[in-house]
Amino acid sequence: MKKENNIPSKEFIDAVASAFGKPYDDRIKNTSHPSLSELANKFDTSTVRIRKILITRGLFSTTIIRKVIRLRNADKSIEDICKLTGLKPAAVKASLPYEKGIYNIDPKTSLRVRVERNSTSLLK
Repeated sequence: MKKENNIPSKEFIDAVASAFGKPYDDRIKNTSHPSLSELANKFDTSTVRIRKILITRGLFSTTIIRKVIRLRNADKSIEDICKLTGLKPAAVKASLPYEKGIYNIDPKTSLRVRVERNSTSLLK
């Protein structure tokens, strides 16, 4: 399986969200959604990526996802969450929304900002 590290584009996320439909919450019965595998096949990606997109958009919620997000929002580390939930680090990360900000934008690192600032000051 191909590892997908980059954050998907806004257009891709919108397409996945649209194909999924209404939000899924395991506390609500009788909801009909395409399976994560169906969506992964449709969009030629992994089920983990589909799940993470849906979590990011607030469209996929289960007891464990809510617990992991609640712990992360309480500033618990991935390691702490693993200990508290019994999950492996990959499962914890797959239960969290994407955190890298706005999609389709190349976020500048602090190093890149300093280099650009210094480069322009040298040109003056």
